[in-house]
Parts: sequence; structure tokens; C-alpha cells
Amino acid sequence: MNQSKCPHCYLCANYNPNIKLCTLRNIKVNEVGIDLHHCIENKHLIRYPFALSPKKYSSITEFHSIFKKDINGNPLFVVTKRGIEHAIQAGPGVVLMSHSNRGVPKVLTYQGQREIIYDLGFRCAYIEACKYNTPLFYYFYEKESKGQKDLINSFLIDNKDFIEELKKNRKLLVNTIVIQDKLSEEHQKFLS
Repeated sequence: MNQSKCPHCYLCANYNPNIKLCTLRNIKVNEVGIDLHHCIENKHLIRYPFALSPKKYSSITEFHSIFKKDINGNPLFVVTKRGIEHAIQAGPGVVLMSHSNRGVPKVLTYQGQREIIYDLGFRCAYIEACKYNTPLFYYFYEKESKGQKDLINSFLIDNKDFIEELKKNRKLLVNTIVIQDKLSEEHQKFLS
């Protein structure tokens, strides 16, 4: 497999940030270097709809103004491996609440749940969803995700008390919901 580097790959829908791979060209991507013009000319660059372009903002107010707001007026963004993105709710009924400086917790967002399932595996992602009392939405292929061993170990240590509480109190359990191949209505609205 070839290796390449590109600062613009994270803006492309062909880029898988979990494994740092251009899925179209089947090459590893390391964040700086690939010829962007080659991708544009060959129509390889397909704009990822939720990521933000790397822009400079003259103030925090200007930065916050590009996002939708939650009921408290805080900007709805999520920090992912791609960078700062518009927060898209994980599924119907999930209420997005943001901390003005940290954004929306990953587990409440569509993008964040994809990353959490990849990083922590399906079981630990489910525990994280229970912590936030939100359903875990997943694709069929994600149910087999085992996660990254070092991240799982840290997660289990950091969440030891909650896991014990979860074992005792079944009311803390949440639903898991399979995502169909089509994007949900909310995601389609965002794209239009």
C-alpha cells in the first residue's frame, strides 16, 4: 500500500480518519504532502459535508457565529479526528447540548459515535452511550468492532465506578439502534 500525505484529506469524504486511509486510492494518508491539484483534477476530492474548512477567525465571536446554537446559545460543534466539525445528532431524539469551549460530547453526535466505536469497540462505546443516557446508533459492520487495546484499557480504568453502577442499576442501560444505509432525515436536511 502506498503512503501519501495531505493537509486537505480530512476535508474529503474519501478519507477515513480512523485508519488514515484514502479509501478511493487505497493509500495511507499522513496529513501533509499529497498533490491536492492531482486529486481535484481527477475528481478524487469529494467535499466531506460536516468538516470545517481551515479558516482563520479574528475572534471567538466570529468562530462561534458559523455554528448552529443549542438552547443555551452555545455553538454546536464537535472535535473529531478530522478537526472541528458541525455537530450532527447521533440519531432522532438525541438532544445536542454544548459546552461553549469544548463543544458537544462525541457520543451525542453521528461523527463522534463512529469514532468511539472504532476506538473503544462496540461494548465500551455502549457504556459511553449509557453514561450520557443516549442510544448508541451503529452500522451492522460496527458491531464487530473490537477497538484499540490501549484506549480500551484507559477507558475501563477511567470509568470503573460507572461500570460498577451500571451492573447494579439496569435502568441506566440505553437502546442500540442499527443505522440503515440511507442517511437519516436530519442528516439529509443538513446536507441540503
